[in-house]
Amino acid sequence: MQKRRVRDQIGRAAGRLPVGRCAFPAAGAGRVRGGIGQALKCRRGAVSVEAALIFPVLILLVMGMIEFALLFFTFSTLQSATRDIARQVSVNFAQASSELAESAVMARMPGWSRNSVSVLVTESTPLDPGNNVITVRAALPASGATPLNFLVNTIGDWTLVTEVQMKQELPFAVPST
Repeated sequence: MQKRRVRDQIGRAAGRLPVGRCAFPAAGAGRVRGGIGQALKCRRGAVSVEAALIFPVLILLVMGMIEFALLFFTFSTLQSATRDIARQVSVNFAQASSELAESAVMARMPGWSRNSVSVLVTESTPLDPGNNVITVRAALPASGATPLNFLVNTIGDWTLVTEVQMKQELPFAVPST
């Protein structure tokens, strides 16, 4: 510490600024010492300027990652719910009704996307259980798939769609004894 003070005093006597110090005088102290070149070398406030440039980009990246994770979670939940409903209909546990399937899928979705889901259940040959293929198609607009809508407002709205097809199993018959 003592060597630095001596070096600063020698620098002041020679008309130079100490290392790491700025050429800006205190308020009302007069002219800037060292000229424009010395003022440009000043590092005071450099971290604040760098942070002001980096933080908006960092916030955009973090918000994008959070929203992408929410979209991924919602789509994964939509796929799982659609697959479960198709399985229930194919094993004759539930009726092949779009209204019932939609309410079942909506019950499994996160709270922010429940009202945006549309579900359609179709059967290829409803009268022939041996050849009937159940198709459950669920669609969800991306604006309803996340509570933030940061990416959707930036990129534009699109639709998340999942479709599951399962062959209907024959009804279980109890063997007569």
